[in-house]
Amino acid sequence: MKKRLAARIVTALAVLVLLIGSKQWKPTAFAAGPQASTAKATDKSNSSRGAGEDPNIKTDKQQAAKNDPANEPPAPPKKGGAKTRGFFDCWVTADNYTPWWIDIYVDGTYRGQVAPWGAGTVNAGAGSTTLYGRAVFDSGSVRNWGPRQFHCSSDGVFTWRLDR
Repeated sequence: MKKRLAARIVTALAVLVLLIGSKQWKPTAFAAGPQASTAKATDKSNSSRGAGEDPNIKTDKQQAAKNDPANEPPAPPKKGGAKTRGFFDCWVTADNYTPWWIDIYVDGTYRGQVAPWGAGTVNAGAGSTTLYGRAVFDSGSVRNWGPRQFHCSSDGVFTWRLDR
């Protein structure tokens, strides 16, 4: 009887150790609000006339897309950069479910463009993050997604689905 009990306890401890050591317990990004336990979010677009400045954009495409050899950002750890003791980067994938080109902004700074029906991944840095998407049309009208605020954990991954 004691041997059976001991065997069950040892088995339970072994399963617990395996669970703790597995990736299932690794922290991931999560969205604020009702979707807080997931690493995915979906936003539908809003339309506007596009007149005036957008308060969600701090650095637009023309400002952010310039390469300055004197001010190059360091490579993240996954791309051969130095491993730090603090937070690692967070990776955000914008998944476009529309027929439009969408500009993606992270914390108000342009990070890239997603092709129609395509997807793209950007480095967002760990911590509190705000995502914003914007499609500008020849007519001057604009469709936007977000702002989507979430906390991206160290070495986390977040998928943002952009719907019509």
